[in-house]
Order: sequence, then C-alpha cells, then structure tokens
Amino acid sequence: RAYVNGQPAHPEYLKWSQAGTAEGDLVFVVGNPGSTGRLNTAAQLEFLRDVQYPAQLAALRRQIAVYHALSALSGDEARRWRNTLFGLENSQKAIAGYQSGLLDPSLMARKGAWERGFRARVNADSGLKARYGGAWIRIAAIRRRLAQLDARRRFYAFGAYGSRLLSLAGLVVRSPVETAKPDTGRLPAFRDANRANLERVLYGATPVDTALERRLVAAYLTAMAADLPATDPVRRAALGGRTPDQAAAQLVAQSQILTADARRALVQGGAAAAAASSDPFIALARVIDPLERQLTKEITQLTDEEDQLNERIARALLAVFGNTVSPDATFSLRIGDGEVRRYAANGTYAQPFTTLFGLYDRSAGFGGKEPWNLTPRWVARRDSLNLATPLNAVSTADIIGGNSGSPIVNRDGEVVGLIFDETIEALPHRFLYTELKGRSVWVDVRGILEALRRVYDAKPLADEIAGGS
Repeated sequence: RAYVNGQPAHPEYLKWSQAGTAEGDLVFVVGNPGSTGRLNTAAQLEFLRDVQYPAQLAALRRQIAVYHALSALSGDEARRWRNTLFGLENSQKAIAGYQSGLLDPSLMARKGAWERGFRARVNADSGLKARYGGAWIRIAAIRRRLAQLDARRRFYAFGAYGSRLLSLAGLVVRSPVETAKPDTGRLPAFRDANRANLERVLYGATPVDTALERRLVAAYLTAMAADLPATDPVRRAALGGRTPDQAAAQLVAQSQILTADARRALVQGGAAAAAASSDPFIALARVIDPLERQLTKEITQLTDEEDQLNERIARALLAVFGNTVSPDATFSLRIGDGEVRRYAANGTYAQPFTTLFGLYDRSAGFGGKEPWNLTPRWVARRDSLNLATPLNAVSTADIIGGNSGSPIVNRDGEVVGLIFDETIEALPHRFLYTELKGRSVWVDVRGILEALRRVYDAKPLADEIAGGS
C-alpha cells in the first residue's frame, strides 16, 4: 500500500480484465526488454557458437558436478548448496538454449542470407560502402583474434570456478601495487570508493571451506590441463607436473592465507611480503598477474574497436532500412504484440493455458515430494478453489530478460496477466525471433485473483484490484 499525507493513495492504473483471454486473442506486452543480439554479425554469432558458449558450458558442467558431489554427502550439504546449484543449472539451461539456436542450420542460414543482403545494399551505394562497408570484415578479424586468446583469457585470471583462495591471492598480490597509484589510475576494485568492499572480501571472518576449495580448484585445473599447452607458464606454475587432483590437494593443504589475520599481515607487509610469500596460491597469482594485465589490455582494445564498428553497422542499418528494422533491446521501453497460441511440443501441443488442476496434478504425480510439494495452505484450500481457473498462459509476444513483471494487456487496455518468463524453446530468440515454438509466459490475472480470494484470505484486496467485483 502506498500512502500520501498519511492516507492510502488511489493512483490511476490499468483495469484488470474479468474475462481474461482465450486462445487466438491479441495481447500486448509493455516493458523494458534487456538485451538481444539480433543485429550481431555472422562472425560474432559464430564466435558465440564455437568458442564462448562451449567454454561456458564446459565450465558450468564441471562446477555443477562439484556441487552435486558435495550435495550427495548429506542432507545438510544438499540444503546448503541448493541455491548455488539452482543458479548454475539455470545458467546452463539458458546458455544451452542460446547455443541451440546458433546450432540450428536453418536459423543460421536465415541470418547469413539476411546479412549478405544487407551488405550488398550497403556496397551498392558508394557513399555507404566507404563509410560502413569494411565494418563486417574488421569484426570478423577481431573475432578470430579473440578466439585465439580465449583459452588464456579464461585461465590468466583469478576466478578458478569461484575459488576463494586464488581470488584472495590475486587481491593480496595486487593490493600494494594498485594502492600505490593515484586513485583514478587503479583497477576499479582498489579505488577508494570500493575500499570497504575490498576489506570485507580480504578480511571477512567467514572460514575458507577447504573441502570445497579442493574440489573447485581440481575442476579448474582439469579444464586448464585440457585447454592450455604443457608449455604455458600458468599451467606449469599451477600443475608443476602433478595431476589436477594432486595439485589442488597440495595447493589447499599448503596455503597460508586461510585466515583474515594472515592475509592482513601480507597486505600490510606490502609488495615485499607478497613477493616473498611461499603460499602456493600467492606464487600462482604472481605468475598470473602480469600476464592477465597484458592480456586484458589487448582484449579491451579489441572490444573497444568492435564497439565502434557495431555503431557503424547500426548507422548503416538505419541508412538502409530506416525504421522498418528494430534495434536490439537495451532496457528501453517497448510495446510488443502477439497472440495467445498453443505450440507443438513432444509430439503433441503445449496447451495455451495451464490451470489449478495442473498445479495439483503435478504435485500428486510426483507423490508430493520436494520440490513438487505444495505448501500446507495450498493443500488445505484445494476444495475451496475452482480448479479450472487458468494459472499461466503463453503468447507469441516477443520478450527477453528484463520483461519480467511487464503487464500483458488485451485490445481494450485491460491487464490480463504479468510476464514472468519465456518457454525454453524461446531462448534462441536472443538472436533470431520466430513464432514457431517460442512463447512468452505470464501468470493469468484469473489465477492471481482466485489465489488471493480462496487461498490467502485477501478478498478485499482482490476486489479492489479487480474493481469491486
């Protein structure tokens, strides 16, 4: 409830539909879609398909395996890592979905044909060709170079799949060097504005979980051994002729930066203390540090140049197509349209609406076991509900991350639902939109009102939202 001068506010808002929607109805989604890559060049998409996404998925698989192994140890461990696993597996699902579109030959053929036609129109005009014609060629060259650097980019770094010890070692090694510089010349993490956060990370009291560290570092070194040549200086420093499991166990067992006091002493000792430390993570960080700085400088130069080339292509797009082609989403306000429509799935059709029947059926079908169990309130109120009430619905309206919470309205401007996701088949829409299978998904206002009235005992609120019905 919002208040003005101590009294409940009564702002204007869109009326909620009483009838909801039916299959075939026109709907509109109003919101701020985040980011798409539909104007990416073919070379940029091929880099994602062949370089970036495979590496990300491999890293996620290894991290997920670590947390599944820990979760299998006990119920407490399973509960401890549940949210971490959810986040990792959600990222895996999203990236695999994005990649699936780029692995579809028909979608990539459509993208290639469109780009060739676009470039042909640019090159047919001498003025446009002079200003924009070389952008695609240079972007392709940049992406080839980024592909050559990608393995080093992943391992000339301090992340190590979330290892605290390597990250802390990087901060210890860099802190005296960075803090000796003028504030504006430092890396962002070491600037005065971020000092409190830096000290929380460096000197936080949370104990280092050595069992987790061993598993994460071993997974990281396994990837390093597969992706970097034996002659690579970071690989040599990290593995030293050992297997990844052996190296990880020794690194963690011999580490001297497990406590905040030990890390504080090293930082206060300055560059000399970091240089003299025999901690194996500090030693590895000393090798990584100059290589990472040099590599980051080159990658930044390449990506900055590519940003300028992307702008040139955007200007060419406007010159050739005017306002008939939409720019990529950038969190700016947009209105999209679509129809409530079923789609082919698993040899049949995915229904345009789910209902409260389905909520209870799904829970019952899994024996009411977690995570399909319902809360006691929903179990107790089952018989008071109209189970045919629509709960979720889908349409062909074009959305992307950032649209969550957007209202879905009908042709009369009435709210019929609130966007919360898209179907997994819609993930390739990041790069190319089709109406074949991908759908936006929203919670139906009828389901919201039924739950408020029958489950949450909030009939007055429901009546007010619905206009007194």
